[in-house]
Amino acid sequence: MIQAFIYGLVWAGMVMLFDYCMWEGNIFSWYYDLLKKSKYKITKMLGLCCVCFGFWFGLLYNMIDYKHYFVFVGISEMILIFYTLTKLFLNKEKL
Repeated sequence: MIQAFIYGLVWAGMVMLFDYCMWEGNIFSWYYDLLKKSKYKITKMLGLCCVCFGFWFGLLYNMIDYKHYFVFVGISEMILIFYTLTKLFLNKEKL
């Protein structure tokens, strides 16, 4: 159970790092531009929405520890939602 909690914290940190790398001037800014130009809705899952990205790619943890998956996803999604809201209010960015 504590392992799922720690993995949730780490996963949220990795998703936030990936989101930071897609900001303008960083290493994956080209990937963000590519996703923004796409007309398909799957782009949210692929990185435009860090909460969606964290959830869908966090499903891989379900194969490792299916008993404590809801602890993992609950912790990671809670952190990512607060991160998105903080980014929204501080940068006045639209989702």
